[in-house]
Amino acid sequence: MNEQELLRKSTAAQKENNVDLAIQYIDEAINSYLAKGELGNAFPAYKKKASYLLKDGRGNESWMLYKDLINKYANDHIFLPQIYFEMSKQLKQEKKFKDALATAIYSEILRTRSQLIQNHQYQDNTFKIDYNWNNDKLFRDLSKKAGIDWEPIKEALIDMYKDINHKSDFNNIYLKIREVIKNL
Repeated sequence: MNEQELLRKSTAAQKENNVDLAIQYIDEAINSYLAKGELGNAFPAYKKKASYLLKDGRGNESWMLYKDLINKYANDHIFLPQIYFEMSKQLKQEKKFKDALATAIYSEILRTRSQLIQNHQYQDNTFKIDYNWNNDKLFRDLSKKAGIDWEPIKEALIDMYKDINHKSDFNNIYLKIREVIKNL
C-alpha cells in the first residue's frame, strides 16, 4: 500500500472516530516516506497526525510531535516556519493567546528568513522586505485576545526589519520581540 492510500485510510478511520487506527496509518505513511528519504513529503502527514492528536484531546502529544519536528527540520528553512505556524494555531486553540502571538510572529520571521535565503541562493532579489505589519489581521487579533497592545510590537518589528538580510540574527530578533511582548 502506498503512502497516499495509507493517508486516505487514516482519513476514513478518523471519520469513524478511530483515531488510534488513523494515527497508525499516518505513522506507516511517514515511515515509508522516511525510508525513501522523502522528508519533505512526510511533512503533510506529520501535520495531519498532530491535527488528529489535538482533536482527540491529546494536545501534549501533538505539542511533543511539533517539538520533534523542529529538531527534524531544524535546517530546513522551508518547513520550519510552517511548524511554528501550526504550533501557534494549537496555542490559539488552547487559548494561550500571548504564546500564540509570539509563535506566529516567529513563524513570520522564519518565513522572511526563508525567502531571503532563497534570494541569496539564487542571486535573485525578487523578495523585498516590505511586510506591512499594519494590515496583519492575525497578529492584531491575537494581541487583542491576549489583552496586549499590538502597536509597540508592530513598531519594534518595523524597526528590526529595516536592515534585515539573509545573514541577520533571526533568533535575536525573535528574542527581542518576545521581550517586548513579555513587558506588555
